[in-house]
Amino acid sequence: MTTDHKAAICFHILETTQAGALDATPLHTISKEASGRSPMYNWAITFFIIALSAAVFAFGGFDAQYARAGAILAPLFLLLAGCCAVLGKRNRRREGP
Repeated sequence: MTTDHKAAICFHILETTQAGALDATPLHTISKEASGRSPMYNWAITFFIIALSAAVFAFGGFDAQYARAGAILAPLFLLLAGCCAVLGKRNRRREGP
């Protein structure tokens, strides 16, 4: 059983490029409706994960250059995560009834 991959890819491209094939709803509204939380919380989670990975470089016994960069970036991203969490909570209060 052989399939022609070029024909399948061409069909998929034609199918998705037709008018109305893709929903024009902005992603931030989909995310907010699906999760029920402010998009700023998503940024806070992202910055927290980056801060954790920077902390691994800072305190994980890596080369001195990586440790220095991690020691600078870990608190910076923790600060950004905290700011995003606070702003997300503040925006959430404004939106609610």
